[in-house]
Amino acid sequence: MAALIETMFSVREKPWHGLGTIVMKAPASAEALRLAGLDWNVVQEPIYTGFK
Repeated sequence: MAALIETMFSVREKPWHGLGTIVMKAPASAEALRLAGLDWNVVQEPIYTGFK
């Protein structure tokens, strides 16, 4: 079974797939997002569908 993981973190234990960063204690929210690779900048833009 493939893990299909690009980025992630785990607290104290290596996951079954062996991927990601392992940290010794649970991080705060902002640090958890950074460690998991989820700290993107979201930009909202209008959607153009071609319908009026």
